[in-house]
Amino acid sequence: MSYKAKQRLVSEKFVVRDLQSKKTSNGKDFLVLNLVSKEGQINGMVWEDRIPLCQIALGKVHAIDGLVDEYKGGVNLIVDATRTLTDEPKSVLPTERSMVFDIECVGNKYEDLNESQQEYLVKNLGRSEEEEAAKLKTGLFYIFGKVCSIGIYCPETGTGKVMAWSDKEITPEKADYSYEIYKTEKELLEAFWKEALEYTRYVGYNCDNFDWPYLIMRSGINKVVVSIPVRRHDGEKWIDLQNIYKQGQAFKLEQICLAFGVENPKEEGVSGLHVQELFWAGNHQTIADYVARDAYSTSLLYSIYRQYLKGIYI
Repeated sequence: MSYKAKQRLVSEKFVVRDLQSKKTSNGKDFLVLNLVSKEGQINGMVWEDRIPLCQIALGKVHAIDGLVDEYKGGVNLIVDATRTLTDEPKSVLPTERSMVFDIECVGNKYEDLNESQQEYLVKNLGRSEEEEAAKLKTGLFYIFGKVCSIGIYCPETGTGKVMAWSDKEITPEKADYSYEIYKTEKELLEAFWKEALEYTRYVGYNCDNFDWPYLIMRSGINKVVVSIPVRRHDGEKWIDLQNIYKQGQAFKLEQICLAFGVENPKEEGVSGLHVQELFWAGNHQTIADYVARDAYSTSLLYSIYRQYLKGIYI
């Protein structure tokens, strides 16, 4: 974000992503806006005397006058006036958009596999584990599993999305997220590849080894077209943060989050090991909330990488 303290903005175009009404300690009303433009995102403060001068419509483009003010080491925009425009929101959003993403998968039940599949799972894929433990991990392998939920977060716009395979209504846990449901895995994958076209960079954690291969192969099985030329190991456009943070030793996402002071997506007591049980129990809401937290935490690690660690990429 390139806005600087004391910078005066006149008719600057923003999309209003969020609006909250609040009161000061002495009871005066004010508004907090989440604003997004080609320069990035910034919070806008509308004090009580300026509220009558502001037209505000969520999701719409606005021309905004105001002064950028330094606040707690960051910046806010003190809004003087706004007016709603008819411009398409896409024309105002950042041209560089990163899709930070994570997938969750559910496996077929062991008892539903045929004899050959059961033997292959236990003796070949699960050979380093106890037999009963291997039976519970069909979701790890695309030949036995399916994609059931995908979490996406865009740090440039400060917005996220969960795309879920579900037969139930689910609602966002976080205000900056939207949730979409699909009746089949095929519909979910078709929606994902369409969404992927909207981004210029793709970021995950262990995505080179798991997420991308799983998405690609499940798409092939479902006869879904892969819309983008996935080029893993390309450090400019296709970024696997595990490659960056391992530095000789690979760690699980939650351990990296704890070490770097980032919100741990497992703090709510849910991890990928629980997804299969939750899905077959019909608890799709918990899976959606979990994958949303995973994508958001990964985006925070991505921000740390871009600000402090970009010189180490190999």
